[in-house]
Amino acid sequence: MVYQISRELAKRGHEVTIYASDAKRGNLRERVSKTTVKIDGINIIHFQNISPRLSEKIGIFLTPTMRAEFERQGKNFDLVHVHEVRSYQHVIIWQYAKKLELPYIIQAHGILGDHGGLSRKIYDFVCGRRILIDAKLNIALNDIEVEQYRRMGVPKSKIQIVPNGINLLDYAHLPAEGCFKKKFGLPKSDKIVLYLGRIHKIKGLDVLVRAFANVATKLDGVRLVIVGSDDGYLSELKAWIKALKIENKVLLLGPLFGLAKLELYADADIFVLPSRYEAFPISILEAL
Repeated sequence: MVYQISRELAKRGHEVTIYASDAKRGNLRERVSKTTVKIDGINIIHFQNISPRLSEKIGIFLTPTMRAEFERQGKNFDLVHVHEVRSYQHVIIWQYAKKLELPYIIQAHGILGDHGGLSRKIYDFVCGRRILIDAKLNIALNDIEVEQYRRMGVPKSKIQIVPNGINLLDYAHLPAEGCFKKKFGLPKSDKIVLYLGRIHKIKGLDVLVRAFANVATKLDGVRLVIVGSDDGYLSELKAWIKALKIENKVLLLGPLFGLAKLELYADADIFVLPSRYEAFPISILEAL
């Protein structure tokens, strides 16, 4: 989503810079090879994430060198677009945007509904609500997220609904059916049940594997393909799969991108997203 928005802004003649950690997508313990890159007219600067283990366990990315860079370069920006909520990076932007009188907007991406434990409540009490209220604008995915912003104290005049979207041109020419099955040695007759998303407890993967195990006892030639990066739940998911004795019918592939992801969508018979909570998942749009 960040890339799609940035690419469109660059096409319209805006100069876009993305600040990100150096954690590699799909494996947070690995680091990207280049600190600075330019893709499709977008400047991308990666800052060292000092604790990959912390990122893997609870999703916190600590990038202290970003603070100095933003203080140095912030005066050159017209607007800052901050994605998600409750992060170290939000505190940096909040502090220096106020200092530089720089407007910023926040797009929570559905995270407000996940209040988490005591640490998040403390964060919201200390600075989280203030960060949202002080933003020039807060972008909501739907009416439900509008109410979540309102409960955090954000006035309605500072909230705008902008639903998620995908670039339809990326799906205009899909791969031929059978490419994914051939690549992974699956029979053409197999039926594929697909899950694509974060491997997180909130996604309901325990429900999915139990339901699939029930189906697999009644039908032959069915496969469950689970695609996505680990977000703290992979070991528990593997334990479920082992306990249900369906290891030979489940493929855990990690994240897939680009052509490989399109090949999987083309071969899937059913897409399942059994989340306990969602705001507006992009994977549903992709599957459609």
